[in-house]
Amino acid sequence: MIIIVRPAYDPVTKAMFRWAQKFIDLSTVEDDLKHDLTGSSATEKGLRDSLRQHQGAHLIAFYGHGKPDSLIVHDRDGAEFPIVHVKKPGVVPSELKGHKVYAVACHSASVLGPALAGAGCLFVGYEEELTLVPEFAQEFGDVVNASLLEWVTKSKTSAEIGEHLRKDWLNLSDDLRAGPPRGRSWWVAILGAFWNGYRVSAL
Repeated sequence: MIIIVRPAYDPVTKAMFRWAQKFIDLSTVEDDLKHDLTGSSATEKGLRDSLRQHQGAHLIAFYGHGKPDSLIVHDRDGAEFPIVHVKKPGVVPSELKGHKVYAVACHSASVLGPALAGAGCLFVGYEEELTLVPEFAQEFGDVVNASLLEWVTKSKTSAEIGEHLRKDWLNLSDDLRAGPPRGRSWWVAILGAFWNGYRVSAL
């Protein structure tokens, strides 16, 4: 069982929302083994309820914004709040003991990642900013989804998934550089993919 959390309230989260939808569409995991928290259900309460209702869930995939100590969403009024946090409010690390957490979110590996690992979680995320280049959103999303699918379908450690993710980012950077120029954002995408690879953290 995998729980997918995908808010969609600004250009970045809307792009990631589409990445998550592609993962859902392509995943070989049966529909009854995926719980999709989206829109108004992507909240602290929604995640906690999902964990309670689906106690066999082994992996949580979050597509959205992050801070050093939290994964964040917005409420209906546009106010920011943490859905997973090192301390309340938010689901705290002790509640996620034994789970895998795949965070497609900036900065979340710097403080939150170690806190989750200390509570008995396996974690893959990013220590610094995760670059997203709109003109290359499909390629960037494919990198993100490939490693998540690898973790869902195969018995691999977080370190192995982190290395898989890192290599895929660096390979994308090389592939883009070797190909024909593609608009004004081409070099931004090459460098963004490169630095995304070096910002991956696996705990």
